[in-house]
Amino acid sequence: MLSCCYCDPPFDGKYRYLADGTSDERDNICEHLFIHDFRDTRPTDLPNGISITIVNPRSEFRHVNFAKIRKVDDRSELVIVLCFDYPDWHLPVSLPHFAESYCEALNQQVEGAIQSDIEHSDVGLFISCAISVPPSINFWSAYQKANGQILSVYRKCLADICKRQHQPTYKAQPQGDENSGAKWWFRYVIVPVLGSGAVAAVAAGIAALWK
Repeated sequence: MLSCCYCDPPFDGKYRYLADGTSDERDNICEHLFIHDFRDTRPTDLPNGISITIVNPRSEFRHVNFAKIRKVDDRSELVIVLCFDYPDWHLPVSLPHFAESYCEALNQQVEGAIQSDIEHSDVGLFISCAISVPPSINFWSAYQKANGQILSVYRKCLADICKRQHQPTYKAQPQGDENSGAKWWFRYVIVPVLGSGAVAAVAAGIAALWK
């Protein structure tokens, strides 16, 4: 049994039925609600104008904070919300910059992704990824698939950061460097080719003129 709150006028202009709960079994105040409770629930089983929010849904991805099930105008979606805190972010790229790249990757690589958004807070930011759920799929299966893909994209983005950090950088030699230009050719090409003796001494003398 799911407890819902009826809203008139509709909340956010869309939702007449609101329900929320937590998957944290240590919480003795809020109603307990789990995403696997919807393993037999498909979009056609829910009324239009409903919004269900699950706090701390079970996931192997520790950044998953919320899962939301919504249906409006016969279109159903699952929204997975991730939470990132600034104090816990220690990568060599800023968190906002990473979030923008991550959202772009989510839109491209998560199947059925509708839109990914960033919401900033004082201590971090939230990234939400909305996925379209077709009528033939139950919400538990949709969550499992989307959750796995969201985690996979996250790992790929982290791998790209590490790859860029370990790429060698090549710096042009400054104009006045003794190893650049004509001096380099005299020191490392002409002299070794000509060999030792008087000819090499002449070449070395010419090289000295460039100092």
